[in-house]
Amino acid sequence: AEHVAEMTGRSKRMLKASGGSGYVLCSRAERGTPASRINLAERKRFQSGEKLIAILSDAGATGVSLHADKNEANQRRRVHITLELAWS
Repeated sequence: AEHVAEMTGRSKRMLKASGGSGYVLCSRAERGTPASRINLAERKRFQSGEKLIAILSDAGATGVSLHADKNEANQRRRVHITLELAWS
């Protein structure tokens, strides 16, 4: 989670428990970040180069551009892979 920017509609994520056995359900929001701004904070981390991988869903990607921007610190070449999940 610390290396991947997640821009989805989810408010929580599963992380490995500190002891290594099992998982814990944690909030995606960091302290001081309102839930409505989680995706914006993740986008900023990706654009700055702090996180080099971004995962988006339809719910979180509306209006978001992750293309290289001369005004952002992260000038690395990007590879965009689009997957469509078949929901039944």
